[in-house]
Amino acid sequence: MNIIFNGRERIEKLIEGPPTLNPEDILYDEKKDILGSGSFGKVYRGIVAGLPVAIKVPNKQVLSEDEKESFMREIGVMKKVFHPNIVLFLGASTEKKIMIVSELMACDLETLLYCPNKLPESLKIELTPEIKLKLCTEMALSVNWLHNVVGMVHRDLKPENFMVDNYMNIKVTDFGFTVFPADVKQEEGWKGTPYYLAKEVVLENKVTFSCDVYALGLIMWQTFTQKQLFPEYDDFDEYSEDVICGTKRPEIDSSVPKLLVKCINSMWDGDYTKRPNIKEVLETLQHVSLESALIDDEGLKFWKKHFYNNKTGGLRLEVEKQLFFKELGKELNIKISNSSCLYQLFDEKIITPTIFQKSIDFYGKYFKHMSIFNELVELTSASWYAFDITREIATSWLDKRQNGCFLVRLSSKTVEHPFVISYILKNEIKHNRVTRITTKNVSNRYSTKNIINGTEIVAKTITEIINKCIDAGMFSTICPHEKIQADTYS
Repeated sequence: MNIIFNGRERIEKLIEGPPTLNPEDILYDEKKDILGSGSFGKVYRGIVAGLPVAIKVPNKQVLSEDEKESFMREIGVMKKVFHPNIVLFLGASTEKKIMIVSELMACDLETLLYCPNKLPESLKIELTPEIKLKLCTEMALSVNWLHNVVGMVHRDLKPENFMVDNYMNIKVTDFGFTVFPADVKQEEGWKGTPYYLAKEVVLENKVTFSCDVYALGLIMWQTFTQKQLFPEYDDFDEYSEDVICGTKRPEIDSSVPKLLVKCINSMWDGDYTKRPNIKEVLETLQHVSLESALIDDEGLKFWKKHFYNNKTGGLRLEVEKQLFFKELGKELNIKISNSSCLYQLFDEKIITPTIFQKSIDFYGKYFKHMSIFNELVELTSASWYAFDITREIATSWLDKRQNGCFLVRLSSKTVEHPFVISYILKNEIKHNRVTRITTKNVSNRYSTKNIINGTEIVAKTITEIINKCIDAGMFSTICPHEKIQADTYS
């Protein structure tokens, strides 16, 4: 989308008809509901029309014309930027008391990375490399939207300005310094937070999209390492000499994915012409996310072939289940019905590279070899296959049933033992692991132990294993996929 307005006309276009809220409708307790504070003012947790919200209240309530224009600019920007990774603007009070109302988030990135004791219970989890990649990718998505759709530079990217919700989704906020690059006047002086300022901003007040990329590179380093940025500096002049005007950068350690090292080093390059644009950063993050989660080479080729679009520059990391099976059908040159038992392979409605990799680990390369696909269809169609249930659930289904009842489930242990046969023998519930001997297309690929005589039962498919176990007298009757109904009259 091209931005065609200039100067004040741009501002007027942005602020045209912003949602206005009555101060009396914005409810909060100044003593009990404070979420944070800074030089700008305070942020409170509050209620508007029954909805929990965040309320930003500037310290300065009487504004000059320039300050009012700046305030209205921020409102205008928020009113125009709608994206899943941008904090949602809900309205503002511009009369009597100045307040900005937005969606309520759980914490900021700064707190998530460095203050675990202050986190809500929903976010007190280990920040795995996968989660950190997700956070960085979503940050890049928000900046990409701001740059390439809205056409503006944020100018104040830092961990405090990325908010996290209870589901670990991250969103950018605080558009007080956000501008169209052409609107920046050299004589105004730079805006932003010193540690995240690029060289060209400090020395020339040259504002381009690249200065956001510089800041994001530093934030990505913080996200992966969870280390403070340059704690050794408390004097800006020294920092400026060593870092902004010099070549000193944070030390990249093993917590940063190897595939991202080159990208981050280029993002914080002192020469803004050598930095990648945000679209290139986003594509790198998406590919790193994919290749970190999907380690099977042929699975990786399948995903890139079917879920990457060169025209849109989009590598999809989340795919609807129906689309996944549609593309799987294209790959195998068959049609997979929406009612196929294959849909039960995934509990999730959305398929990610991680989920796809797990299915490869347990079921083999069903997307590549028709023979393995047919085995999978046979397995998922079998009434004795209970998919990915736990040992506890299997036990509850078998409890109080007759000898010979059985079911087969996916193993929760290792891919070397991908399946478990749960059954009743001599009034005792047993759980036999099925071992995958090889992934090659040979006669004996699976084995399990005959608990009656201690011998090994081997076969090419799981169905053959089950049939041989039945012939050996280990079990005979398929267990219903539910608990036995208690006798109401007993």
